[in-house]
Amino acid sequence: MCTGLCTTAARQLGTTIRFDIIMDGLKIPCGITMQAIEKLIGADRKDPVDTLQTHGMFLEELASRIVDSKRFEPDGSVLIRPEDLANAG
Repeated sequence: MCTGLCTTAARQLGTTIRFDIIMDGLKIPCGITMQAIEKLIGADRKDPVDTLQTHGMFLEELASRIVDSKRFEPDGSVLIRPEDLANAG
């Protein structure tokens, strides 16, 4: 069970916005690519960290599903890509 999206620590690193979720008491590092953010909000280039706050619950659920499917990056983090948004609906 996911218990929260930690937007206070959200930060942009290159072409990825990094954030953490708390799931079953564990902090899991996550990220969303800029391409996925553009797909989520359209061509609007508002602050991508604001996107986490606006769409936080959706992204938290999506990250949680990726964790449940055990699809981790080599560093143990979870990365939301544009195709994840297409498969989320």
